[in-house]
Amino acid sequence: LHPELQTKFFEALTQLASHGVIFTTHSMGLARTCADDIYVVQQDKQNRSYIKPYESLGNFSQLLGELSFSQFHEHGFDTLLLCEGVTEIKTLRQLLRLWQLDSSVMLIPLGGDALIDDKRDDELNEFNRLNVNVFVLVDSEQEEEGNPNPRRTKFIEKCKTIFGKNNAIQTKRRATENYFTQDAINFAMRSEKYKQLDAFQNSKNIDPFWGKNQNWRIASRMTKADWKKTDIGEFLEQIALTRKNKA
Repeated sequence: LHPELQTKFFEALTQLASHGVIFTTHSMGLARTCADDIYVVQQDKQNRSYIKPYESLGNFSQLLGELSFSQFHEHGFDTLLLCEGVTEIKTLRQLLRLWQLDSSVMLIPLGGDALIDDKRDDELNEFNRLNVNVFVLVDSEQEEEGNPNPRRTKFIEKCKTIFGKNNAIQTKRRATENYFTQDAINFAMRSEKYKQLDAFQNSKNIDPFWGKNQNWRIASRMTKADWKKTDIGEFLEQIALTRKNKA
C-alpha cells in the first residue's frame, strides 16, 4: 500500500479491534508512526530466535533513516512536523485531517525527553537538508500558567532559531489531552466515567484516566471549531498558511 494508506489501514483496524492490533513489518518507519510498543526478532550465534523490546533512539540521523519508508518527496509530503512521540503522531494526524494537511505533512516523533534537548543544534540542522518547511510542537508539561518546563522552553527557542520564529511552539496547556472536550471523551470512550482535564491537570493524578494510547480516538471525535480557538489550532493554521504561501 501507499505509505499514507498504510497508516490509515492500521487506524481503521484499531478502531474495530476490542483490545488492539499486532502486526509485523520490515519498515521501522511504519512501526514508529503506528505502534505503541515495538519489539524486534533477532537470532543468537546458535541461530535461536528471541524477541526483545526495541531500544529508543539516540539521534535524529537514525530517526530520519528509519522513517525513509515514506519517501515523502515522492509521495507528496512537503512539510515536516516534529512532535513528542508515537501517541502524539496518531493524535496529531487526526487534527491534520481537519485542515486537509495529512497528505502533505509528515509527522516525526522526537521520542519524548530523549531528543528534546537544546544542545542538539547539529542534529536539528539535519532536517534542513531535506529542503522542506519544518515545524515543531511539544507539550509544555507546565503545572500552572506561565511556568513551562525550562528544558522544553530552551528546546523550542532553539527550534525557532533554526526553523523560524513561527515554526515551533510548546502547548499553552500541560499536554494534548488537556484540550479534549467532555463530549469527545464520552463519544470516543463510550462511557461517562472519564472526566475532562483542567488546563494544567496531570493525567497521572487522574483516576480513572483513559490512557494516552487512546488520545487519538478522542481527537478523532473533535471538530475543527473545537481546535481553532486554541493555540494548537492557531499553529495548524500557521502551517496551512505557510504551505499556501510557498505554493
